[in-house]
Amino acid sequence: MVGIQIEGSAKELVFNEESGNIASAYAIKFGRSKQWVNDFCSNKTDHKLYRIKPKNIVLFDEVNFPDNSRQEYKLTT
Repeated sequence: MVGIQIEGSAKELVFNEESGNIASAYAIKFGRSKQWVNDFCSNKTDHKLYRIKPKNIVLFDEVNFPDNSRQEYKLTT
């Protein structure tokens, strides 16, 4: 079994220059067009992007770490 659990806060990105940069990076990664980015930034799509700020990450990995399959990382901001 391999899994991950993340605890933290998330908030929807508002439409501004920063969200345009993030939307562009998303478009490149997932094969979206420049038109999609423009539509997203103009609030013409149903898509929503969220920023997640993790506080705690737990990795469950019995495959690569059979002797210590649960590893926890606490993050500070």
